[in-house]
Amino acid sequence: MDSPYCRKYAKEGVVSSALDSYGRTVSSGSSARVRILKIVGLRSDEGADRKRRPAFRTMVANSARVVDEWLPVKDWSTDAVNQWHASAPVPYCWSYHSVPGAGDWLGNSLLLLPM
Repeated sequence: MDSPYCRKYAKEGVVSSALDSYGRTVSSGSSARVRILKIVGLRSDEGADRKRRPAFRTMVANSARVVDEWLPVKDWSTDAVNQWHASAPVPYCWSYHSVPGAGDWLGNSLLLLPM
């Protein structure tokens, strides 16, 4: 948590900036509102603030755009995530292991490396 890269502005702020830029670009030549769906892999087990966050919410709604946020794995347990990754065609970060390549899921569940 002490890492400057583990703060909301360093993670979600980057996404929000990109969405703002994209929204302006797309809507510049149109009178229609742009609709953006932001999908984030946050889970309730990873913190009290994440537990309180709704699985779906409208973050921005104005005359130019609507930005909705969806947390599809919000209520998944750690075991459910592990089971999904066991058969998923996508890789996951090595820091979930105790050491790179161990495959033991004994690393830090929030990807926070010891200082």
